[in-house]
Amino acid sequence: MNFDTRLLERMVAGDDPLVAAKLVLSETPREELEEMVLPAVTQRARTLYRNHVRGAERRAAENMRAGVPAAETARVTMTGTGFRFSVPGLGGLVMWEEATPEQLDLRAQYLEAIAVGIKSSANYYREVARDLRRQGLSCVGDTAKPPEDDYDYDYVTELGVDIS
Repeated sequence: MNFDTRLLERMVAGDDPLVAAKLVLSETPREELEEMVLPAVTQRARTLYRNHVRGAERRAAENMRAGVPAAETARVTMTGTGFRFSVPGLGGLVMWEEATPEQLDLRAQYLEAIAVGIKSSANYYREVARDLRRQGLSCVGDTAKPPEDDYDYDYVTELGVDIS
């Protein structure tokens, strides 16, 4: 029986969620716990590390605004952070202290491409919100749906689209 099933059984039996969680956790083998928890802990580690690096990047930006040359600012504020970055297509991670101008340019291009995609997504969400307001609708689910009987399922099936 898996973890979720055991947890649900405890709550159905009347245990408070906190009590049920403690009981089931105490009965769960370490390997199963690690398998369940590792993705969440890994994501938390990435977030903590990224926030650490963002702090160094903010300090670097402040130094640059104060007139410190960019390369010197980068050396002073980022060295020792353990910062590594990936550059798609190069494979592996680049240590900050060992980053070449070419690697930094490639990383910047990669980040710019991500920014374009994020900006495009933001524009889409804004357009949907504007359209809902224009139509006087309170949520996406209120949009008009075409009647099902007007849809030509045979035509779609002939195109090889699975509609099941």
